[in-house]
Amino acid sequence: MRYSSEKAVKTCALHDKIKTACVDALTKVGYFAKDEVLNDLAFGTIADSVRWDLLRRFIEEDMGCELIPLAKPFFHRGEVDRATRKRPPAGRDDPEALQRVPQRFIAWGNGKRAFGYASINEANGALVIKRLEYRRNVAIGTRAKATKLASDMESRNVLPPPETPLLDVR
Repeated sequence: MRYSSEKAVKTCALHDKIKTACVDALTKVGYFAKDEVLNDLAFGTIADSVRWDLLRRFIEEDMGCELIPLAKPFFHRGEVDRATRKRPPAGRDDPEALQRVPQRFIAWGNGKRAFGYASINEANGALVIKRLEYRRNVAIGTRAKATKLASDMESRNVLPPPETPLLDVR
């Protein structure tokens, strides 16, 4: 059932049911867990075949919003703390932790698997602020790298003279 075509995923009845369940969860509580959506629909056996990247994009286009990827601690309780012998609550069950350390619940960078998604709204304000800070820092880092690359190329005389057109547009 692995689809490579965006059109094939859009016309797939299973993906459409999953998308509808995700949109319902987003409108009710503002977030959804991928596993919970699949289990509610009894689609647990096809979990590896679902194209979440495309579903996320379709949901963002349909709802006109951006979805923030959420990490496992948002949905699942943590390990037992040896000192207190208690488990910390999941992020969705502990609003204070969500406000205090929202970065713990966002799936950052490459390699972190998103366990679910949250929509950008007032209830998820702390997550939104951290996500915007992350994007700003990535942009600043990208700009710094590009500036350094340009200065390195200029110092090595790799760049063509300024009057040379880079593209021949005849």
